[in-house]
Amino acid sequence: MRNLFSFNVEENSEISGSSDYSKPFILREVNASILKNQKKIKDKMDELEKLWALPLWLSYARIIALALGAMLIACSVMILLGVGFAYAFSAPWFVVCFILGIILAAFGTTFYVTQYKKRKKVEEGDEYKNAMKYIDDLAKKSENALNLPKEKTMIDVFFYPYIVRDNKMKDSGAFKYVNMSLYLFEEENKLCLSNNNTVYGIDKALFKRIVSDPKKTSFSIWNKDEAHNSEAYKNHKITLDHYGIYHLRNACSVQFENSDGQEREIIIPPYEVPHFEKLLDIKLLENEDDETVK
Repeated sequence: MRNLFSFNVEENSEISGSSDYSKPFILREVNASILKNQKKIKDKMDELEKLWALPLWLSYARIIALALGAMLIACSVMILLGVGFAYAFSAPWFVVCFILGIILAAFGTTFYVTQYKKRKKVEEGDEYKNAMKYIDDLAKKSENALNLPKEKTMIDVFFYPYIVRDNKMKDSGAFKYVNMSLYLFEEENKLCLSNNNTVYGIDKALFKRIVSDPKKTSFSIWNKDEAHNSEAYKNHKITLDHYGIYHLRNACSVQFENSDGQEREIIIPPYEVPHFEKLLDIKLLENEDDETVK
């Protein structure tokens, strides 16, 4: 079974969603003029982000230094509480570890603060503000061009970036999914999903089940206004590691059968399941052995 929003990163670095798996379900797209402007503003935002971005090696060094520093300081505090100040500071190895922890933590923190200040300076500038206004205006033009309905819901959908090795699809990086925001709505008895340039539609009658995958998974990007560990999402036990990767105890698969007999799936986080249950009149199954009742 293939994720509808899968793309080979070695063939296409753009996260558009239009792969061989999703192209048959395209209902409509924006015109060439809007696509050109979308590309132009994307390049502009990439240019602005470079003004505060750190070199890749320094980004990793910052994360590692902060993690090691925090660990050494925490261990030092535990030793101090256990054996006392006099005994601890009389041991050279303890003093070296404690000072090294402080230096590493200070190094990592310094670059976090520096990057934050540079980013704030850019975001407060007219160039960035004008770019953001242009993005908002272009988004409205895109929605009008795609004829999106008023009754729609913004949801998270997991796109799967992969590479091919030994004729098999494999995860392309440190996280499994890229978390993308799409509009979900119903149109002429189709379940529709839309980004800023394409509307995808699948006949509701083709959907068979919604299944919870018990395996832990990981994803990039948090799109909601509330934090991942806020009250609204705490039951899903979403965690964020030192590398900026989110971890989730399970994802959910909204499965349907294409007209060619091949099964496809839309992968979503569990907190978005109620939106699909409502539109499809299908309830989440805890495992695929359960009976599906429509």
